[in-house]
Amino acid sequence: MDEKPHQSSLRKGRVSIPERCYSVTTCIEGKRPLLVPDSLRPLADVRTAQVIENCIRWLHEQKRWNCRGYVVMPDHVHVIFLLGESQILSGVVSSFGKYTAKKLNELSGQKGRVWQHGFYDHCLRDEKSYMRHLRYIYENPVRKGLVQYPEEWPFSAINPNW
Repeated sequence: MDEKPHQSSLRKGRVSIPERCYSVTTCIEGKRPLLVPDSLRPLADVRTAQVIENCIRWLHEQKRWNCRGYVVMPDHVHVIFLLGESQILSGVVSSFGKYTAKKLNELSGQKGRVWQHGFYDHCLRDEKSYMRHLRYIYENPVRKGLVQYPEEWPFSAINPNW
């Protein structure tokens, strides 16, 4: 597998501690707006965002992670979660990527890579860090100019009530 220099550096210092809180970001290959094809009319076609949300919920229900918040952006996804007991961080994120890539390719009638190699992760060590990351992902659609207020973005949840 060909790796770009930054990809291996994403793994440096990565730890996988069950029941610890992580913030993970994963991006679409080429930063294409695949997940929300029309960001001005995000509800025009919700199928791709629903694939992501359904997978997040499934991993939560399977206790692979305990989702605390997420946002599906046009070209990337942020998820904050407690890693499930006896789970490996890279394994859970890999499961998410493989499943959603297969479903997104089926929807689009295409084949090939969907997600960029690697992902960004941060172990949230205290309440202050947790709240800062939660606020960051919640406000991401506002910072990107997609909505005026975070609650207007249809593909996000903070402390989802599943």
